[in-house]
Amino acid sequence: SSGINAEYGGEYYYQILDHGGLAVAAPKSELTNQIWFTHDEGNQWCYRNITDNNELVTIYGLITEPGEITSIVNVYAIKEGDMDWVIFTIDFKDYLGEIRLLYSIVELY
Repeated sequence: SSGINAEYGGEYYYQILDHGGLAVAAPKSELTNQIWFTHDEGNQWCYRNITDNNELVTIYGLITEPGEITSIVNVYAIKEGDMDWVIFTIDFKDYLGEIRLLYSIVELY
């Protein structure tokens, strides 16, 4: 079996971004400060921190607007030891641009 569940275990929220060019995953019901993403159909998963100071949160959902055509995901979470909701907005546009540039350079050779 492949995918983030098989590789890292546990349950995850998922969203598809950029017309299917990027999948984003976040662990359900556990403290984290990371969101996972893949641009190659799950063959390789990368992560980025969602908090600036390594503060832990419990993620309760991922939302994309206006749907799968965007490069932006909103992460809905509650901070550790707190009951206030927080929303982190992450734009993968720069990351997607770097990946497309890398593929363009590789295709030239």
